[in-house]
Amino acid sequence: MSPRCKRGEWHSLLRIVKRHQMCSLLVQLLVVTLIALAEGWIGPNSRLQRHFKTAVRVSTDKGSDRQVNTNAQNLNKYLIEPVEGFATAQSGSSSRGEVENSDSDSTQELSQKQRKQRNLKKAPGQDLPYIMKNWNEMQGLSERNLLEPSRGPGFEGRSEEALTLAYKRCEYVTKLFSKTFYTGTSLMSEDARKHVWAIYTWCRRTDDLVDSPRALMNLDTLKSDLDEWTIRTERIWQNDPTDLFDYAMADTVQKYPNLSIEPYNDMIKGMIMDVPGMGQDRYQDFSELYLYCYRVAGTVGIMTLPILGTAEGYTEEQAAKPAEALGIALQLTNILRDVGEDLERGRIYLPLDEIKRFGLAEEDLFACEVTDKWVSFMQFQIARARDYYDQAKEGIPMLAPSGRLAVQASLDLYSKILDKIEANNYDNFRKRAYTTKLEKLAILPKSIMAVMAAGA
Repeated sequence: MSPRCKRGEWHSLLRIVKRHQMCSLLVQLLVVTLIALAEGWIGPNSRLQRHFKTAVRVSTDKGSDRQVNTNAQNLNKYLIEPVEGFATAQSGSSSRGEVENSDSDSTQELSQKQRKQRNLKKAPGQDLPYIMKNWNEMQGLSERNLLEPSRGPGFEGRSEEALTLAYKRCEYVTKLFSKTFYTGTSLMSEDARKHVWAIYTWCRRTDDLVDSPRALMNLDTLKSDLDEWTIRTERIWQNDPTDLFDYAMADTVQKYPNLSIEPYNDMIKGMIMDVPGMGQDRYQDFSELYLYCYRVAGTVGIMTLPILGTAEGYTEEQAAKPAEALGIALQLTNILRDVGEDLERGRIYLPLDEIKRFGLAEEDLFACEVTDKWVSFMQFQIARARDYYDQAKEGIPMLAPSGRLAVQASLDLYSKILDKIEANNYDNFRKRAYTTKLEKLAILPKSIMAVMAAGA
């Protein structure tokens, strides 16, 4: 072959490489733009809000309906069930980080017992007006009465319009309560993401059940509420939903018959672990903490695995362990990020035997001082969390190509929080570790390249 011919082949190869690089850049730009739109950073970010400002019907436990407006500024005016000793915040109050002061906003003085009952969850900012606002919004969107006329197995008489609305409501809840998770679902296929929204909404409602006004003011009724919720979940698997959210979840179960109810029941048990008098606020060793992390987070990976699907040559059983590992890593990251906030609630989500091993005591944690012992302890905890992220990475090639990017992006975005804790000199008592929107955008191209390198 002549040298000229070889040079021609070389130039052809260069053109192919350049086209591949340009394609890669275009894909990155497209995904970043998609994420920005999903997060509302660019474009008209009020599409969903406008859609749900229309009045919906609220079904109360007593069976009566009333019209409410789901505009966030008006939600606090409506209670699903009157709570003794509590006056709701008036219109104009807003959730954590968005407080608008108003002379009309008020809550009655809580008794000492009721104040203790506020320590229900490790999630930050669980104040009563915020919780009741969430409770009202979730109940308002459920539209139980929409399904009542046609109750019964098989969804007989129910319309496609109702099912479409059910998934739209699940999308709204997902975006409202977790923009990061919603961003991840935007990287999934159109069909898969709606089923993941349904699963997220079920998880969110389970979490809110523990944080509901009924739970806050009368913990004695919580166990019966959770028992009823377990029965309702079983009815979802029997194709007999109670309300609109359950309708979307039941449809998801029908589309994915291999969707097991076991991780859902495990998550309910995990929520109970956070309830004073029913659960625990200390963990003696990592095996106890692992069980908690599995129930409240590891289960999510198992729940969504049938939706994401597996690659050729792999089974769900093989992919389940890395999926669980990702949930453990995410929850350990939450715990390390929220140490200071948990201490304010008198809770320690760190193994007590390891605290002692590093020469620390509970009193040292409540002193909130970043000592050499604390730094060493945190370095150990962070290393373990990263080990679980590494285990999770091994499972990404096991996933169907369409589901890999969403999981890789979630892994990369969340693991960055560990870097932030280190950048804060391990002061997770007073400083909150978080990634900015720009940092998230900068991470995503790396996630894309990682998936491409894995052969997606």
